[in-house]
Amino acid sequence: METTKINIENIVKLKSEIEEYNVRFNKSESGRQDEMIERFSKLSEINEDNIIAVAALINTLYSTHIYPSDFENLIQRIINVNDLKNRLNNGDILLVSEISKVGDKEYLSFASKFCAFFNNTKYPIYDKISRKVLSDINKKYGFTNRFCKDKIPYDRFFTIYNAFISAFDLQNYTYRQIDKFLWGKGKDLEEAKRENN
Repeated sequence: METTKINIENIVKLKSEIEEYNVRFNKSESGRQDEMIERFSKLSEINEDNIIAVAALINTLYSTHIYPSDFENLIQRIINVNDLKNRLNNGDILLVSEISKVGDKEYLSFASKFCAFFNNTKYPIYDKISRKVLSDINKKYGFTNRFCKDKIPYDRFFTIYNAFISAFDLQNYTYRQIDKFLWGKGKDLEEAKRENN
């Protein structure tokens, strides 16, 4: 499949979609839940009780599918991270992968959401929806050659996400605004696919 050249028209259209999806998201139930978690994480010190509370909220409201038997181990892993507050504040992207692993399982979606809710200016949210939408956009426009369909490490996802931002001149948008666009677009694509089947 031949890719479409990125031009000013594509960029303007994409920026318009980002604005539209952000308005829709913020008015939705998901937007209200998102706001609740974000307010809590911003008002809270990063301590054991608040780590547990934010993790429980994220797991419950965002269906990150952490097995109950793994939840306590994941919390302990986060609590035991050296210099957690500074690493979150500085946007240490290796932190996402570090806290995501429990045994042979990897909860990247949860870990990226946890980090993003403590610092949404440094961490984009990683999940199958955002990965799928970025993959679809990349197929159409070819903004990076580093993409693959399969689950990828967070640091690679971070690089791809930023390549997308750069290619479409989206530096004036926050990661959180782009996350909301990717999530909304992905949900719309899933719904359209269900309706066509």
